Amino acid sequence: MMKTSVLRTERIKMKQNFTLKQLARQSKNLYNYGNYIIKKQLERSKYLTKEYDLANMLRYHPCYTKMPAHSAQQTIKFLCKSWKGYIRAKRDYKKHPEKYNFEEPKEPKYKKKRGFHTVYFTADQVSLKEGSYLHFPKRVGLKVETRLATNTKINHARLLFKGTCFILEIVYEQEIEELGDLKAKHILSLDLGVNNLLAGLSNSMSPFIICGRKLKAINQWYNKEKARIQSVYDLQGVGEYGQKMKKIIDKRYWRMEDYIHKASRKVINVCADNDIDTIVIGYNQKWKQRTQMGKRNNQNFVNIPFLKLIQKIQYKAEEAGIQVILTEESYTSKSSFLDGEPIQKHVRYLGRRVKRGLFRSKTGLFLNADCNSAGNIGRKVFPVLFNYGTVDAVSHPVCLTV
Repeated sequence: MMKTSVLRTERIKMKQNFTLKQLARQSKNLYNYGNYIIKKQLERSKYLTKEYDLANMLRYHPCYTKMPAHSAQQTIKFLCKSWKGYIRAKRDYKKHPEKYNFEEPKEPKYKKKRGFHTVYFTADQVSLKEGSYLHFPKRVGLKVETRLATNTKINHARLLFKGTCFILEIVYEQEIEELGDLKAKHILSLDLGVNNLLAGLSNSMSPFIICGRKLKAINQWYNKEKARIQSVYDLQGVGEYGQKMKKIIDKRYWRMEDYIHKASRKVINVCADNDIDTIVIGYNQKWKQRTQMGKRNNQNFVNIPFLKLIQKIQYKAEEAGIQVILTEESYTSKSSFLDGEPIQKHVRYLGRRVKRGLFRSKTGLFLNADCNSAGNIGRKVFPVLFNYGTVDAVSHPVCLTV
């Protein structure tokens, strides 16, 4: 098989220190100065300042000279790219406002006075030495231990501020085998949910469920703590988020990220153990907008990052040589999988959900409601192949621990 090169990112959490703060603050100052020049130029001549011209204007400015040259250039490049994207979006908005939910695109804003901006490092500025240590330019004076091999090809690195800490993202190249035109034989279909984060049904293995109650518990803890801290802030007259609020936001983010990573890894491990070559996932674009599942269910559903979960499954499946197909999931929960009912709107459906989490088919067979949805998602893409192995769907699905 031919090999192809893909980009992967290693993320390292770093404590705040003077060096990192100074770098991020100078990057913010440079961004704001450049933004000011571009805005004034547009007011005068209606023309966007070019990246090369902007770099020449700011070359001797203190915020430019206090940064490594390549990093300063990358900040200017990012700013110009943001403005070009804004202008393109504004033109497109006039023709197709529905693509933007009828909300006009906004121009790049200034960064906050006491805020930070991402610092970019090119491949020429960073190098892996002494085993797995990433070395930065001398004037930065930074050396970070990574999990990468010495011969890893670095694409670029970026340092960004996240609430109470800095995150170093190292983007590197990795070679994987091309999938090519795979013929689907062993298929796993996944249905995403709240109580059951993932329900999996396959034509070659027993069904399984990965619990989503841990994510619900994290969100409930976060909402309770946020309300408590906000009430204290209101009494104290604190306008912006304080350190305590930032800490719980960070804690929620990292706990969610950890669980989603482990859940996606569990799915890929199950696929590898059972020779699965294709994963089908039900996903509707903009399904979190205007959801009508009740106040409590809406809150739980919207706060779970399903798209992140899908993206993590996709890149891990790519490395394992498994293809991933996304399909819309309309009427999959109401149609009866065991009866082979057409997946569309009906006046009267063959089966029905008799209890919470329990679906009954026309023939009186019971199966897990989420597994019924997962089976129908698979049928949308592979209507013939996914009719095999329906007997296993009747059995109680295995609950996998993460």
